Amino acid sequence: MIGQPTPWMATIQAVWRERYPSGAAPALAAKALRGLVARIGIESVTARLRVYLRAVPPMYINLFNFASTSDAYEPTPPLTGTAQCLTSGELQARYGGSGDDTPT
Repeated sequence: MIGQPTPWMATIQAVWRERYPSGAAPALAAKALRGLVARIGIESVTARLRVYLRAVPPMYINLFNFASTSDAYEPTPPLTGTAQCLTSGELQARYGGSGDDTPT
């Protein structure tokens, strides 16, 4: 709806200023992001917007394009758990071979 306030724009502006402290989100940001916010929520939009703003050079930022391709900017979850290394015996059992990998 034109002219209606969008309370979530303050959140978008905050994310924008994290990346560009002296700037503000474009005037058409609310129009570009309204449908995306309605579909996936402001938390998901801001997480993806942070990734987008880091990935795209300023001259190519287009929030309408972001809104239609936002799935590509899904944040990568942090790795959890511990890494497990296989012993040489486990590698041999799994992949075969003599275990002697010295060149001849």
